[in-house]
Amino acid sequence: MEIARVQVAIFLTAVSTNNTEVVLELLKTTTDDQKNVDNFINIFRGISIEVTSAEFNNVGDITLKVLIADMLPVVMVMTKNNDSLTRWKFTELKGHKPGSDSQKIFPKFNMSELGSSGVP
Repeated sequence: MEIARVQVAIFLTAVSTNNTEVVLELLKTTTDDQKNVDNFINIFRGISIEVTSAEFNNVGDITLKVLIADMLPVVMVMTKNNDSLTRWKFTELKGHKPGSDSQKIFPKFNMSELGSSGVP
């Protein structure tokens, strides 16, 4: 769980200091996604993310259960990636779909625009 907590802490620090380079290193992105990094940072600036649990899954990724803004439980996935300064990238935000609680709270945030394309 420590790997997940450190990753989230580095991410939140990068967001709060507007460090787009680090934010992009911590997320799986496409070239098009990178154009939206300022909007992404604005959405997450000042919002808390608390890791409530984390475990390795059967393919070596880490599945995190987190609480965003003290009220929104979501599941995130981190995948090993040597191009990241932490050697991990956030690659998926599960359940962020039209009509979901996360979509109601963060309607402008779309992982297909920044982060994992093709959220299940």
